[in-house]
Formats: sequence, structure tokens, C-alpha cells
Amino acid sequence: MSIFSLITLFKLQLTLLPYKKSLLLMIYEKLIHFLFLLFTLSIFQASSHSVKNSLFLNEDLETGYIPIDQNGSYFYWLFRSHHKPCSAPLIVYLTGGPGCTSETAIFTGNGPYRVNKDNSTLRRNPYAWNQNLNLLYVDQPFGTGFSNSETFDQNLEQVTQDFYTFLVNFLKEFPEYKNRDFYLSGESYAGHYVPAMGRYILQKGGLKLNFKGVAIVDGLINFGDQGPAWATFAYDEKLINKTTFTNAYEGLKECIQALENSNYTTGGDQCLAEKSLILGNGTVPAWNPYDIRIQCDPRGPLCYDWSNIDAFLAQEKVKKLLGVQGKTFLECNINVLNALGNDFFEDYSDDLAFLVRSKLKVILSYGNKDWIANCIGGEKVVNSLDWNQRNKFSKLKLNNWKGLGEYKKQDNLTFLKVYNSGHFMPMDQPKAAFEMIEEFVKGWK
Repeated sequence: MSIFSLITLFKLQLTLLPYKKSLLLMIYEKLIHFLFLLFTLSIFQASSHSVKNSLFLNEDLETGYIPIDQNGSYFYWLFRSHHKPCSAPLIVYLTGGPGCTSETAIFTGNGPYRVNKDNSTLRRNPYAWNQNLNLLYVDQPFGTGFSNSETFDQNLEQVTQDFYTFLVNFLKEFPEYKNRDFYLSGESYAGHYVPAMGRYILQKGGLKLNFKGVAIVDGLINFGDQGPAWATFAYDEKLINKTTFTNAYEGLKECIQALENSNYTTGGDQCLAEKSLILGNGTVPAWNPYDIRIQCDPRGPLCYDWSNIDAFLAQEKVKKLLGVQGKTFLECNINVLNALGNDFFEDYSDDLAFLVRSKLKVILSYGNKDWIANCIGGEKVVNSLDWNQRNKFSKLKLNNWKGLGEYKKQDNLTFLKVYNSGHFMPMDQPKAAFEMIEEFVKGWK
């Protein structure tokens, strides 16, 4: 007889007992709760798969699942450093959305791979970030990429706590990374994730990592500063006329004021209406909001056709190697976005300033052809950060950076504008992205 059959029989017998029934029912409920936790732990337990295989170009790679709680587990890819993996720093790279998977960065951005035209084989990216770093990608929040979930996080506080739990449990699975130099990085909506997570890590304490710094690529951090820059940037780039600029700019200021007054529905709707005014009101934007030099490709959720990644990851032999049999891959999960919809207009510049004041190394980099999180808004955010060198930093002029862009730096804070790059800098300018992270980790010269 199974354990669950015995429990059912036990409950049936409770109805026949005239005495101490309430006490026995309480014991029964505690037993059920314990078994439920035991059952969920058996489902959402840590797992890892070594994938050093010719299909994946013999990279020293592991994938797997790290349990978070009874709601699910996060899927991860760990690429060990090509040089001195036993002592190289550990860097986490998070993608945005919210709800967009890290696999896009692995196969189009700073990861080791590019998918060949046959959609079934890979070639190397010579500017992958795991040349000198142990590179960790995480499908988060719940419901993103290959991660398991029974529910979705409803706010960034939950996301941040879940990520901290991931790191704690990751170090249990990979204790060799304890006390290693650690960097937290990401792109786009990671402008929310990274500051909030970084602050939580510092304030919570107890994490056995030597937290050194954060790097944000084309990040949305504070819509109050970055929203009006939608209009300014579009006008400066001659994408809209003066009338459209004036109407959109004033409308964005109004909607931000409404948001600051906690009128989220009216303010949010108006901000999105101003976005449509700038981009054009058709189903396809007048230009690609992630790169103004090209048109939006409607075949992908982010104006790019990345169906080659979908096709590669759909192969059963690939799924088996990664340990994701039976999973359906989605570039972006709209349910995650909807669950966190109220977070889009929140301001995380205070969290970022806290990291600067805490003496972490901080770099914000922006492509000069990105509209959605453009360099004008990004520079306004970094100039407004509340720290003891704010006035001095805000007055600094941008200087040439290796012919690849312009930068300014004061103490532990750096702002970088990269030439000829859209929103996905590691894809558009992989050499610049590689040089940026290498110099950031080793020490900006």
C-alpha cells in the first residue's frame, strides 16, 4: 500500500473517533503539508548536465536547474572561462523583457555561439565573454525560457528574493565559486533587475561571493528620465518633425507626472500612446525601436528574426544534451511581462546610486543608435545619481574610447556611449562589448 493510501485510510478513520478528533486532524494536516514539501522538493531539485560535446564546440559548459521554492526552479547555462577557470571571476548576465530568455544572448550576443545557416550547427563567437570570465546565464523570472514554474512573480521584490535564493543554491551546487570575485550584469530590463538585485545582495548579506561590481547594457533604469528622451532622441535623429516632437515630449512629461501621482492606469496608457505617436500608429513601427538604422522585422517579438535559434533549440538531440526534454522554447513569455506590467515605470536609480555609494564598480553603456533605451536618457540617469561626486561627474565631458565610442569616468562610476550600436550592443558591436567588460573587470585605464 502506498504512503498516500495510508494517509487516506488514516483520514477515514478520524471520522470514527469520538475523542481528540480535532487534534488528530491537526496532525493529519501537518503531515500532508510535510509530504507536499517533500514532493515539490523531489520535483524542483537541483540538476546539472555537463555538455562538453562537439555539437557545442567542446565548450566547458554545464546546464541545469536550481530550485527556488515550491513554485519552481531556474534554468541556467554556465560557461567556464577559457583561461584560469579555477580562479577567474564569475559574472552573471541577465536579459530583459521582462520574460525574455538568456538564450538570445548566448546565440546572438556575448555568448560563445552563433547559429549557422543550416539551423542545426554552431560556429564560435570570437568575442564571447567567457574568454577570461566564468559566464553564467539565468532564465529568470519564473516562466522565462526553460525555467520551471507553477506561478509568476508579481513584483520585482519577489524577483529579487528569488534571484538571491538562486545564487545561494547555485553555490551549494558549485561550491568552487564561493568567495570568487563576482559581477552582476545584464541588458535592457536588467536596468531594473541589476540595481534591485545588487542592493538586495549587499543589504541581505551572507552570500559567499566577493561582489565587485555591476555592468548594465542599454538599461531601462528610470522612466522619469528616459521617457522624455524618446522624443528628444527621435527628433535629434530626424525621425520625427518638430510638431510631433513637441506633442510627444509634453505628453510624456504629463504621463510621468500622472505616474508620480500614483495614477498608473491613466499615466501608463498615455505614455504608451506617446510611444505610438513617435513610432507611428501602425502594427509595425516606422523603424526598429532597438536600432533606428534598420526596419522592424515583425517575425520576432523584439523586431528581429531569431527563428534560427528556435530551430536549433528545437532539435531533440540538443534538448537531450541540455536536459530540457519536453520543454517548448519561447524567446519571450508574454505572461511574465503581464505579471510584472506595473513595474515598467518604476524608478531604480536610487538602488543604482546605493551601489555607487557602496563603492561597487558601476558601468552603464548605451548604443548610439538605440531608441528604446537611448544614450540621451541613459546619460541623464547617470548624471542624476545621488552620490558625493554627482556634480563633478555630471560636468565631465565625454572622451574618446579606443575609437569605439565615448566615455566619462569618476571614481567607481563609468558612462559609455558606443558608436554604431543599437539596443543589443554585444550583437551589434561584439568587439566593443568585449573590450568594455574586459577593461571594466581588470580596471578602467
